[in-house]
Amino acid sequence: MQKPICVKFGRSLLPVPGLRIREKIGSATDLQAAVSLIALSTGLFMGTSAFAADFTASTQAELITAINNANSTGQSSTITLRADITLSNTVPLPAVNIPITIITGEFTLRGMPGTGVSGNGGSINIPGGPITIVGTLKGGNADITDSNGTGGAGIQKNNGSLENRGVIKGGTGGGTSRSGTAGNAGRGGVGAALTNTTVVNGVDGVISGGDGGNFDAQNMPGGAVGGRTGDGGVGLTLTGGSLDNRGLIEGGSGGMFGHLPATGADNYFGGAGGTGAILNGGDHRNSGIIRGGRGGEGVNTGATGHGAPGMGAQLTNGTLYNTGIISGADGRNGGGTLGAGNHGATGINLVNSRLENFGTINGGNAGPLMGPQALGGIAVIGTGGTTVVNGGVINAGRNGNDSFGTALQFTGGGNTLELHSGYEIYGRVSGSNSLTSPDIFVLGGVGNGTFDVSKFNPGGQIQGFGIYEKRGPSTWTLTGTTTALTPWTIYDGVLEVSEDGNLGATAGVLTFSGGTLRNTDDFTSARNFVVNPAGGTIQTNADLTLTGVISGTGPLVKNGNAALVLTGNSSGFAGSTLVDAGTLVVNGSLCGPMTVGKTARLQGTGTVCDTTNMGVVAPGNGIGTFTIDGNYVGNGGMLEIETVLGGDGSVADLLVITGDTSGETDVRVINLGGVGALTTEGIKVIDVGGASNGLFSLIGSYTLQGSEVIVAGAYAYGLYKGGMSTPDDGDWYLRSLYQAGVPIYETYASTLQSFNKLGTMQQRLGNRFWATLPEPVEKGMPSQYGLIEGNGLWGRLEASDSRFLPKISTSGVEYDVTNWRAEAGADLLLAEESFGSLIGSLIGHYGTVSSDVYSIHGEGSIESAGGGVGGALTWYGTNDFYVDGQGHATWYKSDLYSSTAGMDLAKDRDAFGYNLGLEVGQRFWFGRRWSATPQAQFAYSRINFENFVDPFGAAVTFEKSESLLGRLGITVDRQTEWMNGSGTTNRSHLYGIANLHYDFAGSWHVDVASTVLEHQNQPLWGGLGIGGTLNVADDKYSVYGEAQARTSFENFGDSRLLSGTLGLRVAW
Repeated sequence: MQKPICVKFGRSLLPVPGLRIREKIGSATDLQAAVSLIALSTGLFMGTSAFAADFTASTQAELITAINNANSTGQSSTITLRADITLSNTVPLPAVNIPITIITGEFTLRGMPGTGVSGNGGSINIPGGPITIVGTLKGGNADITDSNGTGGAGIQKNNGSLENRGVIKGGTGGGTSRSGTAGNAGRGGVGAALTNTTVVNGVDGVISGGDGGNFDAQNMPGGAVGGRTGDGGVGLTLTGGSLDNRGLIEGGSGGMFGHLPATGADNYFGGAGGTGAILNGGDHRNSGIIRGGRGGEGVNTGATGHGAPGMGAQLTNGTLYNTGIISGADGRNGGGTLGAGNHGATGINLVNSRLENFGTINGGNAGPLMGPQALGGIAVIGTGGTTVVNGGVINAGRNGNDSFGTALQFTGGGNTLELHSGYEIYGRVSGSNSLTSPDIFVLGGVGNGTFDVSKFNPGGQIQGFGIYEKRGPSTWTLTGTTTALTPWTIYDGVLEVSEDGNLGATAGVLTFSGGTLRNTDDFTSARNFVVNPAGGTIQTNADLTLTGVISGTGPLVKNGNAALVLTGNSSGFAGSTLVDAGTLVVNGSLCGPMTVGKTARLQGTGTVCDTTNMGVVAPGNGIGTFTIDGNYVGNGGMLEIETVLGGDGSVADLLVITGDTSGETDVRVINLGGVGALTTEGIKVIDVGGASNGLFSLIGSYTLQGSEVIVAGAYAYGLYKGGMSTPDDGDWYLRSLYQAGVPIYETYASTLQSFNKLGTMQQRLGNRFWATLPEPVEKGMPSQYGLIEGNGLWGRLEASDSRFLPKISTSGVEYDVTNWRAEAGADLLLAEESFGSLIGSLIGHYGTVSSDVYSIHGEGSIESAGGGVGGALTWYGTNDFYVDGQGHATWYKSDLYSSTAGMDLAKDRDAFGYNLGLEVGQRFWFGRRWSATPQAQFAYSRINFENFVDPFGAAVTFEKSESLLGRLGITVDRQTEWMNGSGTTNRSHLYGIANLHYDFAGSWHVDVASTVLEHQNQPLWGGLGIGGTLNVADDKYSVYGEAQARTSFENFGDSRLLSGTLGLRVAW
């Protein structure tokens, strides 16, 4: 295996497989031999590949040879200078066709010097391929003794690319004493004069124009009129191609003045500083420094004694992205005289170009002793279709009075200033005030910013613009107010305002072309709006009222949680509207297709066109009429109706739809304090002019007869299509029935009254009055004297089941009532005479009563429990006459439930009832064991109820419930007595009873939210029953009971009652 051999080129070792050569190459012959050797080696061992080479040069000839030999390698090469080289002619060096790096080290490559009066310095011309400069290149100087010649370019190049890591400087202009024929001194040479070249000026790179030639007047002939030093050269001229400057580019300084002549005027002026960079076409970047050269020093004491400072840069038909510094040079002092001297230089002059500045651009300051009439340099001048994007700093040069001058000046019309977040501008901004091609002011970029519009006011910082735009995804907040006409167009992002004055004079139309207007405080604006095809969004973070006209053809989106109120006539709007969030209030008109989003609301008293509702549509602002002049489509949305619920004439919102309806819409009714009333025709809430195919469904409290209803007081309102008198009109009406609680409330009193009624003495005690038999008894029969039972303890159970079909019922109710009662008492013989006995009783009771209620208005139930105490006083005469008086007090707890509404209407409602009754009867005997007892009874019952407010908000108030029940009855009785096997007496009493019942008290009333409900059961009833008593063990124990059936006479059998009681008494 062969070992590599190294070939040394200058300071580099080139490994060559199989060879080891170490030889210093110092001549073209040596270089050619080395290249041949490398080619041979690479051909043998590496195919056709070639290696990069290093070359050195100490003379112009060697440099030419090195470039040619480097080209022949076909690879990147380095040429290192071993000495200063000054070119002897202006012939271009060989064209470069491979990447070459020229390293000068401590040496300098110079252009040919000029000779003679008009002898110009020579330029360093290196055509072609990628060239990297590491070191110093300097254009040839003009003759410095008596010449007006121009210095040569530090480098001149067409095509290819140039990377500078060193110093490239133009040659110095010709110097003169004007003792000969040269005249004024010569201009400095261009640092780099390039065409169609890609330029990278590195971080350490410097490209500088040559300084102007100096002027020395010491040897001027007498009578001479003065002279001028040379102007500084331009740092860089580039036509086509591109620049990436990371280092320093600067113009050359104007020449300096030497001695004054012995005699004559002092009219000797300094030359102008050179421009930093002149760029024609191309796309460029600057992250370094570009600056103009200082003006030369003169000795004239007037305003123009010193040379004008150099401009920072000039760009024509190109673009420049700046993150560095571009500065015009400062002016010099005015010859030592206050009030005279130079103005500052322009930072950058743009012609039909685009500047994006995120660095700093400075206009030059006026000379320190200039006085107030001298001006600071304009930072940016733009002409004819120029765009300036500023997210950095633009500093106007300071005037002689230390104020800022003009920061930016546009001329020619059609220019644009675009501000980005973080921008700073110090000094005036002057647009061109063109009427035919107005300049454009833009707020743009991706970062959010704030802009004070008072800068547009007369005398403000920014003047002369005719178009105002918001672009980019950023949010810009306008602060301050202005009376200037600033017609904004929003293309992208958000323009945020807090008052109408942020947007300028009302005559300024606001145009949407894709962006968003956001308001953060309530205000009203009379300006007009235009929506272009790209559309726009109004985001209301606070209420916004627009009284102007909206026009255009693009889509408009309403966003934000607050309200957008439109009062103008926008019937000509041809775009679509989407209410995406918050509330759109149309009190004027807005045409074009309207869509209400799922979380949004459309309301007002105006007119819109075809509408699709996915959110909420609410006629009126309060109660009012809203018109859809077109078709309506319900797409899961809601219609909100406000009304004062009452009868047919109730005030209510009205939605007028002139076209057809389709789809499904829920309807929510908001009752504004109406207490309800019965309707006939109903309350119209939707008026449909076309085909009424849409379904509107009420959102109610419960469902009645298949439709939901809402409650107002005592009434439940449903939504129904078609009027009662015009069933096919396609309109929608609210019509009322009684609410679900009404049948329950109406029945409540009657239910408790069924428990609170008094029974008969026979039901309570059984037979207590065993009378003397009318004939003498046989052996083993009872004595002839009657028995009246006295002291004892007793208890009984009572149950009943009844059905009521009332005579009068507001809600048309029917109900079933079930009672059970447990009652216990103690009897005490208070007085006993030969003609009769008086017995007193103490009584306690507890029981429940429940009812099931049925009505077309609703069904439900009442569950009540009651307990209390009572007493009785009974006279039993030996002549078979009796009088029984009794009274009870009962405390109730009740639950009222609506199965129709599926809810409790009331829980644990208190009530208190009492009753008083008097019963008289006379027994008549016929035969030995049979008797008949006609009897009469009056019983008064009263219940007081606790009022309450039901779940629907209706106040339920009960008038006292009273009953005065009269009864006429007769029993047919049979008594028997016998001795049982144990020698004790047993007795039995069997009877049948017939009764007529009549309630004299009339009807009962319940007030539900000021609606009075009336209820009266059938007053006249008849009843039949059977019962009996069995005494055993010498009347120690008694068992008694009764079963009875009743019915009303009117609608016989519809109202009925079945009851039974069973008791036990123990004598003591």
